[in-house]
Amino acid sequence: MLSRPLCLIAEDQSLIGFALEISLDEAGFGVVTSFPDNQLALAWLNRNQPNIALLDFMLRDGPCLPIARKLKARDIPFMIYSAMPPPTKIPDVLKGVPWVQKPTQETAIAELLRSQMKYHHA
Repeated sequence: MLSRPLCLIAEDQSLIGFALEISLDEAGFGVVTSFPDNQLALAWLNRNQPNIALLDFMLRDGPCLPIARKLKARDIPFMIYSAMPPPTKIPDVLKGVPWVQKPTQETAIAELLRSQMKYHHA
């Protein structure tokens, strides 16, 4: 049996993070407790290897760019899930990264994550 793909969630709003944890768990993902800021997510990434990540663009300590850089350097696919529209000038580390605007149905998020993993490893 295939193991559940491990998904890192970086989300500064705890209720949204908790809802994502539940829905992704039910959709068959192994889920890491959501991290509200770059610092905690990066500390976890120093010791662990997720299969994919779902990042809110704006976290408690600023944009998710440090996490995005680490994920990209390790060739881990990720998506942005944010209430903000993509910036006019997209940072290089986010070019080509799917950007999903809140709110979106959790089932759709799970499907988008799955397709991103397939596309990334194709």
